[in-house]
Amino acid sequence: MLLATVFTFALSRSSVSPILPLYLTSLGLSTFEVGVSFTAFGIGTLFFEPIIGFLSDKRKTKPMLFALFGGACAIYLAFLAASSLLLLCVLQFLFGGFFAGAAILFR
Repeated sequence: MLLATVFTFALSRSSVSPILPLYLTSLGLSTFEVGVSFTAFGIGTLFFEPIIGFLSDKRKTKPMLFALFGGACAIYLAFLAASSLLLLCVLQFLFGGFFAGAAILFR
């Protein structure tokens, strides 16, 4: 069950990633700004991995997974309302944290 959940989460990210640059350029962002927003995802992953790893040692896995997946769903919905580069970078940063958390909890 855990494997299917994490697979679905990874599939959702990989299905949005090819379309997201097209969406962001339609909002008027340059290709450099799109790259900056994707970089924020990687930085969020690096930043949140040790924090979520520490928390996962202290708490149970299932409640943390539900919180991470719920946060990821909220981030997906917030992408629709994002209109500035700063907001997109913050959302990508947070989503990187949720994604890293799911990967760590699966290990």
